[in-house]
Amino acid sequence: MADNSKFHVDGLAKFNSTLLGLDAKTGSGVLRRAGRAAMKQVESAMRKGAKLDSGELKDSIGMRASTAKGRSRDRIARISVGPIKKSKGRGKKKRGFSNINQKAIAQEYGNARQSARPFIRPALESNVDNVLRDLINEIGKELTQLK
Repeated sequence: MADNSKFHVDGLAKFNSTLLGLDAKTGSGVLRRAGRAAMKQVESAMRKGAKLDSGELKDSIGMRASTAKGRSRDRIARISVGPIKKSKGRGKKKRGFSNINQKAIAQEYGNARQSARPFIRPALESNVDNVLRDLINEIGKELTQLK
């Protein structure tokens, strides 16, 4: 079921012209730093919702901010939150990145052995208003510091 939520943001023209007035590296840095700050609450909510089996899934949740590369050059910045860190286990208990992703998928959507216990989507959906508010505030702080 699609969410047809709508919202209105004033001042985007001024914001856009301010960002375009910066060089590409500075503008991308502003957006990455602001995005990381705004998404911290989503990262925290994901950790709280991750199943407490051996703790590997919870430990794998992190955040990554990057600039566009390759086919995504039209994107200025990308903020990824979720199971993105490799496991820190040792010896036979060490699990690779793909095993952690499989655990996350199984918990989020369920499988033949377990029912779904979503933690990724609810973490984002319950924080979307706060993320947008914090993103606007953080970008404002960043741009003020550049003046």
